[in-house]
Amino acid sequence: MLLDKDQIQEIAAGLRSNKLRIVLTGFAVGWGVLLLVILLGAGQGINNGVHTSFQAVSKSNNALELNSGWTSQPYKGFGKGRYIELTIEDSERIRENVPEVEAVSPYHKTWSYDLRYTERSMSYLPIDGVLGDYRKFQNVKLMTDNSRFINQSDNTHARKVIVISDAAATNLFGTAEAAIHKTVVLSGNGNSFSPEKTSFPFTVIGVYKGGEAQYSACFIPFETFRSLHMNVWSKPNQIWGAYLYCPTVKGRSQTTKMQQQITRLLAPVHQYSPADDQVIYLESYSEQNGMFDKVFLAFDTLLWIIGMSTLAIGIVGVVNIMQVTVTERKREFGIRKALGAKPRDIIGMVLRESVFVTLISGLIGLMIGVGLMVLASHLMQINGWGNITIEDDRVIPLMQDPVITFWTAVGAVTVMVLSGLLAGYLPARKAVKIQAIEAMHG
Repeated sequence: MLLDKDQIQEIAAGLRSNKLRIVLTGFAVGWGVLLLVILLGAGQGINNGVHTSFQAVSKSNNALELNSGWTSQPYKGFGKGRYIELTIEDSERIRENVPEVEAVSPYHKTWSYDLRYTERSMSYLPIDGVLGDYRKFQNVKLMTDNSRFINQSDNTHARKVIVISDAAATNLFGTAEAAIHKTVVLSGNGNSFSPEKTSFPFTVIGVYKGGEAQYSACFIPFETFRSLHMNVWSKPNQIWGAYLYCPTVKGRSQTTKMQQQITRLLAPVHQYSPADDQVIYLESYSEQNGMFDKVFLAFDTLLWIIGMSTLAIGIVGVVNIMQVTVTERKREFGIRKALGAKPRDIIGMVLRESVFVTLISGLIGLMIGVGLMVLASHLMQINGWGNITIEDDRVIPLMQDPVITFWTAVGAVTVMVLSGLLAGYLPARKAVKIQAIEAMHG
């Protein structure tokens, strides 16, 4: 409800009689809000940095990742410690026999290739061989309009095409746009995961937003990957793992149940004990994302608690000044009651003054805080601040865009209004209890 002219004059008169206390209290409230904004902005920056580092290629909540391990039990003459190699046929068996699985996408992976363009190169890049429906399981964000991802035709013809990260594009070509349609050389470094002394020309068809800077994976067609590694697999149809699309599987209990079902399904094929729970692993992305969100929820909650503790100091100041105001205006309130003012009118007048002081001071602190966060974000972008370098000169963004969101600002304003109401309620109740005759003779 908007204030009328008389109410505005009442607030102004009350504030003029306590100028010094109002300024000091307003400073305390504004300072508390400023610190709250800085804390929340810094928290949002850390949140953005970590998400960029680890979830730029975000996982679908409906996806599970299937991998195999080593047997932990002897079985039918086989000793324990035997590695179980998954195959393309295994992924088809799972799709056909497990009702909860709506789609399966097998993939290959290695960490052992070098990428070169003219005189520039990057070493030991992860390479993922994927099918055309890979983006159904992981959200790969393409960086340019003329970028595309691996499709089914690429796999059918085993084309030598590649999708690289934005970091690789910047290091090799300067910009993401300049990388498209260029030919790069993918080279094996001679270890057990890549052919020795071989190089392959690949055409760059896309650039995506990488989550781990220069260590983000490059994507090539699944069948192309198989052809490059045919001489290092013990089985020609071997796969590294598979993504399962299971929108109805939620929570650890359902994931564990499906893991046991797949373990029993593949046991006769690979000759291991159906009760061996160390052979098949299922990772739930919904659980992973949920845990990640809980960590940041707890972090944000801690920042709110710290910020609110600082803001509480200012609110106590508002309570004190309103108590003093009520005491000094005891005669005024008595006269108002004698003239017919109702309790709600007295309470409303005190609450309006309290909310006005809190809201105006808080908004000033909010605007200063937002301005500082925008300035910090700008300085971080132009100076490259907020990144840390770990082993192997790996650069990880620790903080990115430390600004508060719209809804955080709305939450801060809401807190200020509620704080003003709370700070004014006790003094308002005191004002209501003043007897008219007692006040006029006080």
